[in-house]
Amino acid sequence: MPSVMVLVLGKDFSLATVADAVVAGAKSVRFTEVTARAIEPDVFRYRVLDTDASLSSFDGVVVVASDEESTTSLPTALTRLSHHAARVDTVLGRVGGGAALVADLVATGGIVVSSTGDTIEERAHATGERVAKVAGWVRHALGHEVGDKHEHRNPDHEHDHHHDHGHHH
Repeated sequence: MPSVMVLVLGKDFSLATVADAVVAGAKSVRFTEVTARAIEPDVFRYRVLDTDASLSSFDGVVVVASDEESTTSLPTALTRLSHHAARVDTVLGRVGGGAALVADLVATGGIVVSSTGDTIEERAHATGERVAKVAGWVRHALGHEVGDKHEHRNPDHEHDHHHDHGHHH
């Protein structure tokens, strides 16, 4: 099952509402485990991210920041993500934060996804859902890389893949 970290940058109280929408979006994808943390203390009800926490242990990470957010706390968080085993298979998304945040996310080497919505809450929900969904796909595909040591050349070869294209995994 995919695991998603929602990471709140900054102290702006409204970010907690946006983060809640991201969490709800990620949780709407069946079997997704969601953890939410803040970089700064006292951000609504979110616990502070442990200094030794490895963001790379999550299949997906969504960064929530205000558009005016200074990027002072950002490099620390993203350095943690990119230097803890630099998982190129980590799915990344963001709500807010502007062009600097996008550039920093891309620089981690992860899989960056985006989404749309008419309001910030809709965009936040859609981003959480998309990161969770793509993280699930990536995790599933990686499971095949590890588990399937045989080639799929024989069309008569029967194997059990559990592909359920009509429903969420």
